[in-house]
Formats: sequence, C-alpha cells, structure tokens
Amino acid sequence: MTANGLNRRVPGAREWTRYQRLVTALHHREPDRVPFDLGGSMVTGINVRALTALRRVLGLPGEAQVLDRVTQMADTGDDVRDRLHVDVREPESDPDSAPQHKRTP
Repeated sequence: MTANGLNRRVPGAREWTRYQRLVTALHHREPDRVPFDLGGSMVTGINVRALTALRRVLGLPGEAQVLDRVTQMADTGDDVRDRLHVDVREPESDPDSAPQHKRTP
C-alpha cells in the first residue's frame, strides 16, 4: 500500500496482488495504487526499439524480442514487467489454469 499516492510502503499495510488491484479499479473503487499495464495486449504493448532502450536503462540483459514484424511490437518480458511492477498480464491460453472468481455485486 502506498501513502498519499507515493511509492512508499505504509508500515503494517498488506500487500495487494495484481489481481486485487485491477479488479478493485474495474469496480470503480480505489486500489492502493493505479494499476499499470505494459504489454498486457498488443494495444498496450511497446515498440521493440523503445523496449531495447528501456531494458538498457533498467540494466537488464538481453535483446527485445519482436512479436509482430509489421507493427514492431515487442514481447515485454517478465523481467521488465517485474522490475516495473506491471499489474496487467496477458491472459493464460489454458482456461483451466485461470483462477476461478466469484462475481461481486
């Protein structure tokens, strides 16, 4: 949890999961911070040249991998998503591996 919208942890506050943060925001309630999406879909993806520069700034090894040659969209990569605390991830392709959720009113 953050204090006053800053990236400081509040002592004793519980850590929100990515899922809790996103669902809370989708229900028009206030999460601990605004959910962050980078590469959760092609619409929110990042260009391969921009990702290469971002990886360099973050000090992460390796090259950006192109997902789509026409748009030059890149695979964000788990290391970038983890470093930037990205909340939105691409849905699993196996529906049985997705968590089962209860509807909330």
